Amino acid sequence: MRKYIFAAVVLVLTLLVVSLRLYRLGDIPQGLTKDEAYYGYDAYSIMETGKDIWGERYPLRFKSTGEYKLNLTYLIVPAIKLFDLTERALRTPSAIFGLLTLPVLFFTLRAFSLSSWLSLVMTVIFAFSPWTFGMSRLFYESNVGLFFLALGFYGFIRLILTPSRVWGVLAPLSLGLSAYLYGPYLYLGGAVIIIYTLLTRRLNKSFILYLLVLAPFLFQLSGGSGLKRLSQEWALKMPGYAMETDDARMNCYLSFAKSSSLAKLCYPFWNKPVNQLYDIGSTALATLSPEFLFFKGNNPYIVPSHAGAYSLSLTPLYFLGIIALSRLFFAHKKLSLPPLFLLLNLLFAVIVVSLPGRVELYRSPVVLYFIFVILSLGANWLTEHLSTKIMILYLCLIFFDQTRYLLTYFTHFTRTNPLVFSADAREIYDYLSAHRDYTYLVDRKFHGPIYAAFYWKLDPTYFRERVDWTSPDPWGWINAKSIGNVYSTEMTIKQLLCQKQASPDRAIKALVVSDPEPIYRDFAVLSTHDASGSLRLHDIYDIDNLYANLGSSYDCP
Repeated sequence: MRKYIFAAVVLVLTLLVVSLRLYRLGDIPQGLTKDEAYYGYDAYSIMETGKDIWGERYPLRFKSTGEYKLNLTYLIVPAIKLFDLTERALRTPSAIFGLLTLPVLFFTLRAFSLSSWLSLVMTVIFAFSPWTFGMSRLFYESNVGLFFLALGFYGFIRLILTPSRVWGVLAPLSLGLSAYLYGPYLYLGGAVIIIYTLLTRRLNKSFILYLLVLAPFLFQLSGGSGLKRLSQEWALKMPGYAMETDDARMNCYLSFAKSSSLAKLCYPFWNKPVNQLYDIGSTALATLSPEFLFFKGNNPYIVPSHAGAYSLSLTPLYFLGIIALSRLFFAHKKLSLPPLFLLLNLLFAVIVVSLPGRVELYRSPVVLYFIFVILSLGANWLTEHLSTKIMILYLCLIFFDQTRYLLTYFTHFTRTNPLVFSADAREIYDYLSAHRDYTYLVDRKFHGPIYAAFYWKLDPTYFRERVDWTSPDPWGWINAKSIGNVYSTEMTIKQLLCQKQASPDRAIKALVVSDPEPIYRDFAVLSTHDASGSLRLHDIYDIDNLYANLGSSYDCP
């Protein structure tokens, strides 16, 4: 009878979780970011021509904007076939694999000896936690890859407890697949296998299978693209390290009465490698800090700024989980290895995500996943020491907290940040699409060429042949600068008005997407607004119409 009740509860909760995860997936949040547009159009290009937007046939790394994105693109292709080239298609892989991660978490918690009921409750709490809920409704490749890494981690937990040929194959296979989706998972997956081997002293074929799965991927690392994103992050930070070093050494020089010899005593303490190590260390501690986990978000695109990665009400479980984890180390032999395995993988994951020297939610899913297992151990310890009534009251507090977050997400967070989510992008490009016969369509606020390619479903072959790219910036980033008559920030309103003034009888036929500007805003041909209608987001100005209203008195050089 109890099994039937449990199965019924699982079914009801599954329907609830799936419904809220998929509810209006394409328009909450409303909008399209640059990364989403590039992912989506690359997938569309692969679907239509078998080549990416740079003309590479079925690549394992997509050059895109110079960062060499991985293979989320291929998972978007079937979603485009189902939902067309839309925001919903872009987010579907993350939503699906985010859902698939939940049963993996449930069975992982069961492997750590949590009861079925508590494992179910904690899985539901995880499903509605701010970071995992927010990322599963967006496009993030690290969220998709988390499923494969979590499955591999669970497989090796099972191998620790009970050797199995099935998991001996499935676990390394899953870890290998995770690396095809997000760069750091290459190292995290390898670490899972190495740590398992060191703890169990079992020589098996897992690492060989892992390398075989990764063989095509590893071959491309020799081209330098494998570490491209990390090198770009370091390139961004190095000028700051250099300035900090120079400033500290100069102060040493002045403090030692301008003695160059004595000032050199400071050199081992102030240099770029030492500054970088301090930065990595502080990032690692911040990643594990209660502030990041429970109090304050650092990515307004994923969670509200006043929310941490997890609900505030889970804070006690973090500290209780650490206590519970330490107690498990001294349990009988079969149960002592899984907590140590968990801890070592968590520490390695923290180091890897800290290498860029900046705390970021989208880089930390594996860390946050491992931390949630620790939170669940804390919940298990709590159930052993509190009465059932008090535990139920605490769970009610948690669910109240998470319900409040969900209401915030759907009714406030995603509606009051329209500029963060580029909420009016589709409205803007629907209007521009109706005026594609214009000579100039100048987008000064979005990323015109790739947005036009996405919303208008431009022929990928035409895009490859006609797109003009920017030169790489000092860190290697590039963007589509123009495609046909669509330009990105190439011309200002003033420049176009002055062209019109020079030949007032010649039609310019130009539309410019811009911030609302006081001297022009009364003459916008289209104004977009936020959901409330009170905040004016962007304007579109027709240069001929604008000139007709401003007159020839417009001040030109």
